[in-house]
Amino acid sequence: MGTFFSYSHVDTDFTVRLTGDLKAAGAMVWLDKDIAPGDRWDMTVQDALKNCQHLLVILSPDSVNSPNVLDEVAFGLESKKTVIPILYRECEIPFRLGRVQWIDFRTDYAHGLERLVERLGLEAKASARQETAPPRPAYVPPAPAVRPTPESGHTNRSVFRSAILPVGGVVLAGVLLALFVMPRFSHKTEEVGAETSTPPVTQPEPSPVAQPAAAARALPHLTYGIWTLHNAIDDSKNDWSNSVLQFTSQEPTPDGLLLKGTFNWRLNGELAGTEEVTGHYVEETRQVILEGTSIKSVHPRELPLALGSYSATLGPEGRRLLDGRWGSTAKEAGVAGQWEASR
Repeated sequence: MGTFFSYSHVDTDFTVRLTGDLKAAGAMVWLDKDIAPGDRWDMTVQDALKNCQHLLVILSPDSVNSPNVLDEVAFGLESKKTVIPILYRECEIPFRLGRVQWIDFRTDYAHGLERLVERLGLEAKASARQETAPPRPAYVPPAPAVRPTPESGHTNRSVFRSAILPVGGVVLAGVLLALFVMPRFSHKTEEVGAETSTPPVTQPEPSPVAQPAAAARALPHLTYGIWTLHNAIDDSKNDWSNSVLQFTSQEPTPDGLLLKGTFNWRLNGELAGTEEVTGHYVEETRQVILEGTSIKSVHPRELPLALGSYSATLGPEGRRLLDGRWGSTAKEAGVAGQWEASR
């Protein structure tokens, strides 16, 4: 067992993406999604924690408020595991992780992944492959062409000294004439050759190919308007239709949007309470995932409201939330249900 992931299920999409990239780099990764049907959940998680070498904790506002995540982090630190915090969304770092260096994935996923792969030692495989590759031969430039030059004046003068001894005045005059005429003739010949030589042909440099501009991201504006719930029926047949959801803020992330919002719950048309939620919009799948952070009942009969976990898919026109489901994330009682919404 190599690497154990501790995370909030609100951050499932990011976690699944990161585990896939680490597996592609050669890491052994364990998620609670790998628990087989029929296995004891608590015992399986405990065994995975005991046997892991690294514990990656995905830091977000939801994970730092999760008792399960904090318990897993405490176990990892006490067991002397290598705990690596992954800062996915802006949040308050837990006290026990305050002195542990984290890796920032908030704005640059690729750079964060590179640092994490290096920290886990996965880059050693790539380095080994590079070291065994045969070296490229060094480039040796061709030797420059040597242009023949006429004999220097020193050589002519040497010939003169060897010939002057056995000859008379006529021969001397001929040699003197050669000394004055030949250098001029050789020099002129070189100039003519230089003037008539063909200049080297230079190849025109290829013009750069224009790269297509990156397409702008078309993220939805979920904060515009109020979303009214339809067909919001829980498994106990309670009707929560006409409840409303309002997104109070959205912030772009590498894979979508970071969301905050409020549910105003109505049971059979009567206001039952309000619930604050945070979550994420996943651009690739158009999925909206929310989780309750606080809830307050305002119904005179004090209806039992429980913190919930919600998911739905944004319709292609951006005005409907489809195939919605909800369930309880807290220990208090809660009833699962289905819902849709429009604005």
